[in-house]
Amino acid sequence: MKTDLDRIMAEHALDALVVMGPDGLLEVNAPYRYFVGDAHVTGTLFKKPGEPTTLLHHDMERDAARSTGLRTISSSRWPLKEIFESCPDQTRARIELYRRILGDLGITGRVAVTGVDDVATALALWGGLREAIPGLEIVAGLDGTVLDEVRITKDADELRLLETVARDTCGVVSEVHDLLAALVPKGEEDRRGATSAHDTGGRCAATPRTIGNLKDFVRGRMQAAGLAAPGGFILSANADAGVPHNTGDDSHLLREGDVVLFDFFPQGANGYCHDVTRTWSIGAPRAEVREVFDDVLACFEEMMGAVRPGASTRDLQLRACEFFESRGHPTIRQDPCGTSGYVHSLGHGIGLEVHERPHFPTFRAGRDTVLEAGMVITVEPGLYYPERALGVRIEDTVVVTEEGARSLSAVPTSLEPAVLGRPAGARA
Repeated sequence: MKTDLDRIMAEHALDALVVMGPDGLLEVNAPYRYFVGDAHVTGTLFKKPGEPTTLLHHDMERDAARSTGLRTISSSRWPLKEIFESCPDQTRARIELYRRILGDLGITGRVAVTGVDDVATALALWGGLREAIPGLEIVAGLDGTVLDEVRITKDADELRLLETVARDTCGVVSEVHDLLAALVPKGEEDRRGATSAHDTGGRCAATPRTIGNLKDFVRGRMQAAGLAAPGGFILSANADAGVPHNTGDDSHLLREGDVVLFDFFPQGANGYCHDVTRTWSIGAPRAEVREVFDDVLACFEEMMGAVRPGASTRDLQLRACEFFESRGHPTIRQDPCGTSGYVHSLGHGIGLEVHERPHFPTFRAGRDTVLEAGMVITVEPGLYYPERALGVRIEDTVVVTEEGARSLSAVPTSLEPAVLGRPAGARA
């Protein structure tokens, strides 16, 4: 959380942190949004140990800049006309502008740079600055940035934002569950003459016959809930569900006995994300589907009980592998290139991005993390057998508390929303 920033900068012996925000409307710039919130302001952030964060901005966004609560400084403080007319090209002009800005702000030494920028532009800028400013060292690493470490735990305000998007996300998932529970048999639908998937409010006015119909329904409900899906979502069936990141065949006609996997990971209007997956059978499941589902659910429940402060993310991943192996399933630990069985990690961190630290590595080269209270992670065991036309995953987003895992994903984990054509709970 932000209160850890000075400490973590000191641990890395950093003299400054710079966060690039070249497009203030770019919502996927999580490091920048971490500081400015939902303010639409283009700029650059500068942080020195023990000092407030400074936001450099354009005058035309001065009101938005002030709304962030940060210390602000306008780029008009520097002679922009002189700089851009005296330099041979825009790249050299930008280097000269930032040379002056860093000098006036007293920034040199070991500087970590993060945020989202065009790669070629960033290389040219910071390479040029390193040549222009004696003693400037750009600090980079393959194991994440300083802000990754800061953002790995969430404060009370962030948890409230995560709870809000969790409620909205799970509302949509529950509507999809209820829609599948109310599926009408094909013959009866034909007699009723149902043809439309939606009414004008985005709710289902007739039975969705295809995966594409279901996806349209999700998009309508997502929009109504104020959610965005920059990374899309997964809604797949049968063999497609057996490939973890197969987003689903829109033309697939839903039938009794289908296994439907819905992995929904939207971003709320507040910038924070939620990630939840449920697997459902349309009608009574095949025996092998029930067996695989029960193994995934049992693993899920055991892992949820194992999440607590002090637990190692790698140990949790290996424990999940051991669980599935004990029940006869191949795992990623046995074959990292395998495509059947348990083929991915147990989870990941989540916040302003769907995938954040901590990671759950299988092998020693991965970054192991000891869980702390305030971390927000997913727990998502799954088994995949595309050759048997099935895939099962159960996933919750959870807060690590002193008492253990507190789930934010308020959606039942049951396999059967209903038998085709009968409401949930009706007897055959």
